[in-house]
Amino acid sequence: MIGTVIEQMLLDGYDSDYMISSENVAHVMEDNTVLHAAMVLVRVGYNSIPVLDKNNKFLGTIGLADIMGNLFESDSFSDENFLNGVKVRDIMNTDIEALVYPFEMEDMMHELVNLNYIPIVSETNEFLGIVTRKEILKAFNYIAHDLEKEYKVTKK
Repeated sequence: MIGTVIEQMLLDGYDSDYMISSENVAHVMEDNTVLHAAMVLVRVGYNSIPVLDKNNKFLGTIGLADIMGNLFESDSFSDENFLNGVKVRDIMNTDIEALVYPFEMEDMMHELVNLNYIPIVSETNEFLGIVTRKEILKAFNYIAHDLEKEYKVTKK
C-alpha cells in the first residue's frame, strides 16, 4: 500500500490520474498497414503505440520490435511489398492489459515497473489515454526533492 503522505504528494500539482488523453496519444488502427505503423512510430519516436479498432476500442500495441521481428521471420523478407501487405492486426501485441478508469494508483505503479506506458480504457474498453512511466518518475523526482521541505521526517 502506498503511504498516505507519498500518495498525497504524488497527487499535488498533477492531474490526479496522470493520464494523457487519447486525443494526445499517437496510435494506429488495426486495419492500417505495418508500413503505416512503422512510419508513425518513427515520426513520434516511441517504442510502441496503442492499436485501436474503428470504434475506438483498445486492442493491443505495436512497436518497431514487433514489426522487425515479424519482418525477419517472414518468408517474404525480400518482398518489397511485405510492409504494405501486412495489417497491424496481424502482428500486434495483444498481451498488454489496460487499466480500467478510474484505477488505483497502486495498480498503476505495479504495471509501470515493466512497461513504459499503460493504456487506460473505460469499462466498455473504449480507449481513454495512457499513463507513462515518465510522468510518474517526474512526480517521484518532485517528492525526492520536496519531501523534507514540506514534512519533518524522523526514523521510527
